Amino acid sequence: MSRHWVSHLALVLVVLGWSGTACATDVAVLLSAEVKQYRDAVEGFQDATKYRIVATHDMRADLARGRQLVRQIEQNDRPDLIYAVGIYALQAVVSAKPRTPVVFSMVMNPPSITRAGAVDVTGASMNVSTLQTLQLIRQLNPNIKKVGAIYDQNMTGFLIEKARSAAEQLGVELVAKKVQTPAEAIAALGQLQKQGVEALWMMPDRFVRSRAVLTQMILMSYRQKIPLVGLTRRHAEYGALISLSWESSKDIGRQAGGVAKDIIAGKAPKDVPFTTAREINIVVNLKAARKLGITVPKAVLAAADSVIK
Repeated sequence: MSRHWVSHLALVLVVLGWSGTACATDVAVLLSAEVKQYRDAVEGFQDATKYRIVATHDMRADLARGRQLVRQIEQNDRPDLIYAVGIYALQAVVSAKPRTPVVFSMVMNPPSITRAGAVDVTGASMNVSTLQTLQLIRQLNPNIKKVGAIYDQNMTGFLIEKARSAAEQLGVELVAKKVQTPAEAIAALGQLQKQGVEALWMMPDRFVRSRAVLTQMILMSYRQKIPLVGLTRRHAEYGALISLSWESSKDIGRQAGGVAKDIIAGKAPKDVPFTTAREINIVVNLKAARKLGITVPKAVLAAADSVIK
């Protein structure tokens, strides 16, 4: 090919916008609310992807407004992907059912929302890996063979399924009781006690938010001299031996960015599993350990982000 034709072809490609580099990916952000943690997640997402954010919409924790914004995003912004940050934003896109692929972040228990059939949704959750939690329980005491949990099927049933698989890997029996009310949860604790569980594991569902259930779990822990694994620092401060929770909203945003790259590369969202938090905050309560007569291993203390003395 002559130099004349090479130059001519290059000029045509430039005019048509085919410069040989990848086309920019446009993203519209839907925020559940104007919250620093959500903004940090967006920053992490941008760090991981370098995608162009063409618009950011604040739904102000209003589901009706959120659904309207999703329609506006598709009609006016026309992005390649919608990034939904927070539980309300995920609820909005699930109910609005946009044609545009959606990646979420900063959501606890996403299957409790997406099970309605939103196959074009995946992302980065705030959940802690069930395997990682059970490994820490075994690290506290390798002789623990029976771990008890109570759960709401609609909220954390998917976690129990994952936990059963993880428990099998570790040679642990998971004794899980399905409940629908705080009263049933308290009764289920009595059943777990009769079955001789050697540790209690809080599931991230609505019953944990009940002070009555949390109090009964702590009382059972102390009476039976078994460790209670909580979900937040507040649980450890209240009396749980140890707690595990997500640490960094910015890193969850980065994880969402990794998921987004898979989607933009051509994978179907339904084929990309949502992620669990990889940066974990561990709190150990040595006051509780003394009451329980448990010596916390040095390896667990070394891994802890903070220790309550």
